[in-house]
Amino acid sequence: FQIRSLALTANQGLVPASSSTITTGAVIGSPFCITPSSGAAVQMPYSVTGDFEDDNVFTAQLSNASGSFATPIILGTATGVGEVYGTIPAGTVQGTGYKIRVVASSPNVVGNSVGVVINNPATISAQSTPAATYCVGASSTNLTVTASNAISYQWYRNTTNSNNGGSLINGANTS
Repeated sequence: FQIRSLALTANQGLVPASSSTITTGAVIGSPFCITPSSGAAVQMPYSVTGDFEDDNVFTAQLSNASGSFATPIILGTATGVGEVYGTIPAGTVQGTGYKIRVVASSPNVVGNSVGVVINNPATISAQSTPAATYCVGASSTNLTVTASNAISYQWYRNTTNSNNGGSLINGANTS
């Protein structure tokens, strides 16, 4: 067996993945307030080292509420280096364990993950009759409110039928 000829070709532009890295910076906008009908814009800055193919796509991914990327949600993509702009989808459940990372397609590189907080707004599901009127010195029935995702309550009194203004009632911060 003899080798009579040997031809060598150039690298063909292939980049070893081990020489390339992505560093995800602080996510702009966290904590995010997500409602059932509207998401939130998110901006993910990142930097890279090494070489990436011309057809590379950088993709920002959102983990589940426990921080797992087993089935990531794609937030947005970019072809240049710097930032990925995207949207956290409407209806995303609140949590403090979410993470965002940027990954590359060519070569296949996974960047570090950064923690983000997603909140859902408080929802009032039941309240006392809003137009209740009580005379000074007269007895009244208790006023109540039922809400979900509420961090705290604060009751106010007002001389007009309005949701704005009024005077804070000191110590009135429970339902």
